[in-house]
Amino acid sequence: MDLLGRVDRNELRIEIRVDEVRATYLSKDEPAGTRAQVLEYWDGDVRLAIVFQYLRPDGVRGGSGLPDPKMILRDGIEYVLGVEPDSVL
Repeated sequence: MDLLGRVDRNELRIEIRVDEVRATYLSKDEPAGTRAQVLEYWDGDVRLAIVFQYLRPDGVRGGSGLPDPKMILRDGIEYVLGVEPDSVL
């Protein structure tokens, strides 16, 4: 499953659930103006994933450079990381 590749190729619809500018004191590694985002990846009417990411002002993903998955749909089963999908952030 190459979700990130499909996102980068614009093959999936992205819905932004949370988009906040974070204060610089929260992370010494991210520049001022970095956004904290919770995104949903959709293929048609099927939600494939919920992820958290930092997005730097220059458009580059922060942190590790990869989104942090909170929910992944695999073979019809939602795998959720320790929380209900509707309560992420």
